[in-house]
Amino acid sequence: MNKRYLSSSVFVKSQFLLEFDKVIQLTADYAVSDQAKAALQDLIYEPFSDKIHLELEILDELAQAIKIHAFNLVNFQSIQDDLTRLKIPGMEISVDSILRLVKVILNNQEVKQKALAPTFLIYKNLISFIGEFPELTKPLVSIKRIFDENFQIRDDASEELQSIRQERLKLNRSIYSAFKKELEIYRTKSYLAEGEESIRDGRFVLRVLAEHKRKINGLVLGESESGKTVFIEPQICFELNNILIDLSFKEQREISKILSLLCDAIRPFLEFFEIAYEKVLAMDILLAKACYANSINAIKPTINSNKILHIISGFHPLLLHKFKQQESKPIPMDILLDEQHKILLISGPNAGGKTIVLKTIGLLQLMLQKGFLIPVSKKSSFCLFDKIWVDIGDWQSLDEGLSTYSAKLRYMKKLVLEADHSSLVLMDELGSGTEPKIGGAIAESVLKELINLKVFGVITTHYSNLKSFAHTNKGIQNGSMLYDESKMIPLYKLQIGKPGSSYALDIARKMQFPKKIINYAKEIAGSDLVKMEDLLSKMEMEKIHLKKTVTDYKAKIDTLNKLIKAYEAMQKQHELKRLKLKMDSKQIEYQQNIDLKKEHHTILNEIREKMDYVEAKNQLELTKNKEKKLAVELNQAEHDYFQMIKSSLVGAEIKPGDKVFLLKQGLSGVVQEISEKKAKVLTDFFTIELNKEELILEKQSILADNKPKVNYQLIDKNASLPGTIDLRGQKVEHAIQALENYLDQALLSSLKDAKILHGKGSGILKSAIHKQLKKLKFIDSFYHPEEESGGAGVTIVVFK
Repeated sequence: MNKRYLSSSVFVKSQFLLEFDKVIQLTADYAVSDQAKAALQDLIYEPFSDKIHLELEILDELAQAIKIHAFNLVNFQSIQDDLTRLKIPGMEISVDSILRLVKVILNNQEVKQKALAPTFLIYKNLISFIGEFPELTKPLVSIKRIFDENFQIRDDASEELQSIRQERLKLNRSIYSAFKKELEIYRTKSYLAEGEESIRDGRFVLRVLAEHKRKINGLVLGESESGKTVFIEPQICFELNNILIDLSFKEQREISKILSLLCDAIRPFLEFFEIAYEKVLAMDILLAKACYANSINAIKPTINSNKILHIISGFHPLLLHKFKQQESKPIPMDILLDEQHKILLISGPNAGGKTIVLKTIGLLQLMLQKGFLIPVSKKSSFCLFDKIWVDIGDWQSLDEGLSTYSAKLRYMKKLVLEADHSSLVLMDELGSGTEPKIGGAIAESVLKELINLKVFGVITTHYSNLKSFAHTNKGIQNGSMLYDESKMIPLYKLQIGKPGSSYALDIARKMQFPKKIINYAKEIAGSDLVKMEDLLSKMEMEKIHLKKTVTDYKAKIDTLNKLIKAYEAMQKQHELKRLKLKMDSKQIEYQQNIDLKKEHHTILNEIREKMDYVEAKNQLELTKNKEKKLAVELNQAEHDYFQMIKSSLVGAEIKPGDKVFLLKQGLSGVVQEISEKKAKVLTDFFTIELNKEELILEKQSILADNKPKVNYQLIDKNASLPGTIDLRGQKVEHAIQALENYLDQALLSSLKDAKILHGKGSGILKSAIHKQLKKLKFIDSFYHPEEESGGAGVTIVVFK
């Protein structure tokens, strides 16, 4: 959009009709500078997607940031004139000018400092924007050398200035001392009036009775209104004050010299000052927008290039502000305009909210394209328009002698000549203001042309011919404002898809209009019109009834689904309990077999002592076979049980990094690696590789109470048994028990020999092992190997 159109009376009027000026005023209240407040009045309407998208991204991040990080900008003023003077070589600027520069520098530094916080890193676009703020530390240091924290020129700004001020201080003391002496002299002579002393024009004076004024050696500086008191500065004080005046001039000359040197020091940073001012001003504006956005819970919606205007849960910003003060909330609005339905025609009763819908759509669109966040759902999607045409209210022009309808006609003419596919048209009561049939006909013609021009628009009407037109033509659809017929009150809700009734006759009846007037009105309106109004009314009632019926059916279906799920859950729970009982039974049987195995070991030891090797081996085989059979049955019971558990769970696929529950082990862990069938899991105690079916996500581990109560390990006689056992460092009783278990497994594994590591030490462990080996009849012999193979610290056992 070009600036010529932006400044046109139509666009200015549109902004006024949409009450955008009120939004600006509410926003400006958050700005700290008058320049930002003024700049908000002149915001550019931005039709270009990339530019507005970036600006809104920055603003959206800032609105989030200020909830955590407070930006404390100080009030600042324009420095353009100061910089213009500073650009002239040798030109000195005033203390006030330097103060204005300092405020810009401080704001610049405040913004840069806030962006250094670690929690600020998430605001990528905002950080990029702040990164454009210049570095002004050096000029600030130069200024601080001259000015103190109260922005007074420091005494030590130069040696000369310090000397002058010290001299002035001494002189002031001398003046006061001399004055006190003069006061005492004339007091004793009773020349002084009541009060004795005073200050006139910054000088100490004696309050002298008029009749004694000629007796005082000094300068008359005035007299009282009555003339009875004369104010006289003693001669000695007068002379000293003149010296003080000379010192003041000398001080000003030195200050001027200091400021001149300061200007020379900061002059190289002129360009940085200009950038800083622009950025600080922009930040002031952004902060004002962000604060206002947070006050109305505004966000950045999606901006699309597909020409779709989809407002979800949209609020009128000014109504939000008003209702917030009343501690309530207005009714949100949903609307969709797209390629199939570019125009929405809204009908319905007066005071039903049609005009508010127009203003809400227009104001939200205008705010968005002027760089504001808006109060809508994040799911909303907006396209950008080159022009917004608004026809709301009275366009009557007294200056040009135009009636309301004539002004509307002129507006409609301009609209059909200049609007295009990139225009958003918002028109209230299209065709009203003249004779209904002619007005309706012209309105229908304009509506048809707007469809041909492919404009996007929302238009309100009471005309039946326009409702019929919208029903039978493509590119346009009907909408209506809902009305509670039983209570005869508007609901302020927009419904898309059907036209609305004006409810004029119903409202008249509610207001207890005379029946004969209502009946006569029906006759004049004609039966077709009355039938149509009745039809619309009945349609609305039927729709409400149908909606209630659908809601009831949905509730019943939901209840039925819950019952079905509950029944299925009961069935699964029953099956789960059955499998649990089976698994527990197998676990008990398995535990009993382990106890039996211990008895067999006792018997086995007795058999060993009787030197019956064959019987011992057979007895071990019987025990192992029974244990293996029970383990297989227990494994199957566990598998069935865990599969039933997993079939009852609905969850995401397990992946590396997930916290899982190990069904068999009853432990929690973290998945490190996973394949099609296997998973590697790290627990608090060990890392284990197991089948995926033995895992569930930890959040589903509520069923973990059903985990097995015993752990077991089956010894496979075909498994590879190491030929060495290390018993070094163990207590004798523990070492002997471990040796017996090892030799039992060696017996089943058909090893020919084995190596026992016991170490040399004191020889106690070696002696106990040799004593035990002598008892075992299936041991053919045992001996120490050569010294290089361990010598006396190792025993080689040879089986029969």
